[in-house]
Amino acid sequence: MKRKIVLLIAVMLMTAAVGCANNKDSGSNNAAAENNIAEEAEEDLPECMSYYCYVDEQAGKTGYKDAAGNVVIEPQFQDCQKFAKNGLAAVKTDDKYGYIDAAGNMVIEPKFDVANPFGECGLASANKAGEMLFGYIDSTGEFVIEPKFEVAGDFNKKGAAWVGSWEESEFGLINTQGEYITDTKVYLPSFNSDPDFMNVIVEPYESAGFMNSSGEFVIEPKYQMVRPFAPNGLAKVTFSDETTGIYNAFIDKNGKEVIKFENVTETGNFGANGLAPLEKEFKPDNIEDCFEIGPDGKKRLVKDKFGYINEKGDFVIEDKFDYAGDFMDNGLAWVCVEDKYGYIDSSGGYVIEPKFDKADDFEGGYAIVEVNGKKGVIDESGNFVIEPEYDGLTYVSSSGLFYASIDGEDGTVKDYIIDRDGSRMNRVRKKLGESKTIAGLEITPQT
Repeated sequence: MKRKIVLLIAVMLMTAAVGCANNKDSGSNNAAAENNIAEEAEEDLPECMSYYCYVDEQAGKTGYKDAAGNVVIEPQFQDCQKFAKNGLAAVKTDDKYGYIDAAGNMVIEPKFDVANPFGECGLASANKAGEMLFGYIDSTGEFVIEPKFEVAGDFNKKGAAWVGSWEESEFGLINTQGEYITDTKVYLPSFNSDPDFMNVIVEPYESAGFMNSSGEFVIEPKYQMVRPFAPNGLAKVTFSDETTGIYNAFIDKNGKEVIKFENVTETGNFGANGLAPLEKEFKPDNIEDCFEIGPDGKKRLVKDKFGYINEKGDFVIEDKFDYAGDFMDNGLAWVCVEDKYGYIDSSGGYVIEPKFDKADDFEGGYAIVEVNGKKGVIDESGNFVIEPEYDGLTYVSSSGLFYASIDGEDGTVKDYIIDRDGSRMNRVRKKLGESKTIAGLEITPQT
């Protein structure tokens, strides 16, 4: 299956929501937790959460527009992020991050080199100017957990957050007092998964399972790899059996195998529509069946094909694609046929015909695609909102903006911030291959 490298770290560290139970009260029953979640779902969200960042090309600054596209906060920032439930958003001015309210007033003065959106428990991870370690601030801008972590993830609804080191790949859980919940060290935890079923690896790339927010294993680490649970309550796992060897399966939250695969080379994850991509191994009856005639009229080997299965493991979309991605929240999934990428819906019909050289998942209503070696952005109708003219292009979900780069023949890189309408501003000019910082992450432009 196609493997796509994205700024996953930035996405993992930046979510937006508030209100959570202190982890010291983690003994409360599941029914109470479900009621809290139901109450949150009915809670009225502040209007500013629908505001989105935009770029004023002439001013070379970012500001905010409302859902109707009207300017609500004039462009005056170097960078901006989405508003959280507490009505605050991180913005950058004079090379430092602070926080504004819905009227654009600066309520936390710019004093951080990196500041992330406020999330669960009303805390946001940030670092002090000139220092590399992260801690957590409250809505007054004061550190309630002092900066002492190389990586500081968001708190979940149960009052737990992953902290640790990317270099060492070791992470632990802390509560809202900054105390470690468990001594168990894990590797590559899922930062934004179900707080009762967080997928973790406890031995480097060997033993994976699911842990709750109290640091207890709810499904023992007996797998080689696990994926987060999908909305339908199923999670993909990979493990080795003495009889069948390495194989993939989907399990429920009791650890029971619901779907076990045979003659399968690769699987994806279930989407909200209850469908998952699966590559079925081609097993010919005779040597003649191994060949087919391609579009160019030449004979070629028959490849394994992808289709989509339902929760019973039955194919509901024929295995006819060379590659296939997971269905996203908008009901679309990328597929590849004859080296061209397009998008299908739950019926298997094309919503966007295969015409791109590469394609990525939809996020926030937009997808990054590639044409003739250059990247651009399309909307859900397949129309370009950002023309394919960039060598590097990344969507940052915390802001709704795109970071783009163009490699120059003189060995330099021009960086841009681009909004959903395609407006852009020059961000910085770097030498090709020189590291730079984007959303608090050190990125090296690819040659």
